[in-house]
Amino acid sequence: MGSSSNLTLIADDRTIVREGIAALFAERGMTNFALVSIENAPKESARLHPKLLMLGMGGGDAEFWSVVQTLRQESPRLKILILDDLVSMRNVRRTLSYEVSGYWTLRHSFASLFEAVKTLADGDCAFCPEVKDDIQLTKRGWKYHPRHEANPIHALTSREMEIFLLLAKGKTLKECAAEMEIAVSTADNHKARLMNKLGKHKTVQLVHLALQEGLIDDVVSDV
Repeated sequence: MGSSSNLTLIADDRTIVREGIAALFAERGMTNFALVSIENAPKESARLHPKLLMLGMGGGDAEFWSVVQTLRQESPRLKILILDDLVSMRNVRRTLSYEVSGYWTLRHSFASLFEAVKTLADGDCAFCPEVKDDIQLTKRGWKYHPRHEANPIHALTSREMEIFLLLAKGKTLKECAAEMEIAVSTADNHKARLMNKLGKHKTVQLVHLALQEGLIDDVVSDV
């Protein structure tokens, strides 16, 4: 299998996917890889110290992201490429929330996937064409903001977007102001402007919109 310093670990619960990718890698002369299940990815990463880990999303959503979280905690320098079936706004945002700098889909050719792996291994980010132009590096890390003109969310300023997300997650206006380190009156002004831009009148409508756009994971019970 060669030196683990250049090892690529391919993790997917679908045997046909991980073995298919491995076979295509081998055809291109890339033989330094190992195949594991999603569940065993953290243990094998700690044991083998791979340069790059490919994680296929074919399993259960909750378990998958739990594995990603474990990997980021135990191997923070490990380069990870998340391989989704189709582009999902929610999955792109969760990828970025864990500071993972690679996201690709099975819809693309293997040649493009191979190039993405090389790009990520060289230290750069690798995002599939559908999302790469909508990912921006901010002071708080990488953020995904799809730029569809028909979507009023993209008319929000960064401050309005911040308070929109906090409100959608169940924060009170006072809590929003404290977290953003601004006056409550300023937070209230941001809220009024964003509600007007979005055409919403109640906070619960912000929750529904945030869920629809994949900006939050679950409905907040106390809204």
